[in-house]
Amino acid sequence: MSVTIPASDHSPTVRSRAVADHSVPTGREEEWRFTPLDRLRGLHTGGLDLSVGVDVSVDTDGFTT
Repeated sequence: MSVTIPASDHSPTVRSRAVADHSVPTGREEEWRFTPLDRLRGLHTGGLDLSVGVDVSVDTDGFTT
């Protein structure tokens, strides 16, 4: 005997890696409820300057490659 449990969430699930297939979160979605979207403004609109790089340098004693 097998029992099928219906899905509790009936919202459509997008399973894609393409950015254009996903909508911009508003903060009212359950997955984004505790995310401070106001602090991430510009991230979803393409307003970030991605040309700026970050240089990381680590100097440790006794480590060789």
